[in-house]
Amino acid sequence: MALARVSCADQCGLVVSAALASDHPVFARLCSRSLFGFPDAYFVFCTGRFTRRTPSFAKSTVFWFFLTTFAIWALKANLSNWPGETVPDATDKPTPQERSTEQTALVRRILEAMDEGVWQVEGLTVGSLAQKVGAPEHQVRKAINRGLGHRNFASFINRARIDAAIKRLQAPEASEETILQIAFDVGFNSLGPFNRAFRETTGQSPTDFRKQALTQM
Repeated sequence: MALARVSCADQCGLVVSAALASDHPVFARLCSRSLFGFPDAYFVFCTGRFTRRTPSFAKSTVFWFFLTTFAIWALKANLSNWPGETVPDATDKPTPQERSTEQTALVRRILEAMDEGVWQVEGLTVGSLAQKVGAPEHQVRKAINRGLGHRNFASFINRARIDAAIKRLQAPEASEETILQIAFDVGFNSLGPFNRAFRETTGQSPTDFRKQALTQM
């Protein structure tokens, strides 16, 4: 069987066409290395037939050429997955020290908001607190959990409200105030959640706590 003669121009045309089709510099290099200098490999690529004169390395070249072509076709939708030149991420990630400094500043802003009495707002949510301190909700939750040591947002707010209620229940001048009135004043919208939070903190009901506190005075 006569071996097809292929001109150098034809080889260059095939290599350039394949490189342009892939639109990737790595593939262009592979094309040039796979076909130039191997006429038998080019013959097999064009005719799909091997000859007796086709050496084993040419057969291997054709196999890897087609495998490379298929891989590039599969990755063409996302060339960033192909090994080669990549564009570095323009976004600089903060260092651990910078993140710690940011969290410390956020904790300070949260405590300042608490000192201003934000915990007294009925129906306060983590979203409204995040808006007040100028931070995303997830960062506020993280600051409350890791920076301030509270289980969650509710326990953090409830603790501030219960501390204020304790002071009111211990004050003789507030002995005429009802438990419900105190619960509303510190930010609870009903008596049930207030009683549960108070008992969880002190181990007593608000009524029992008041009696014991006023008796000891």
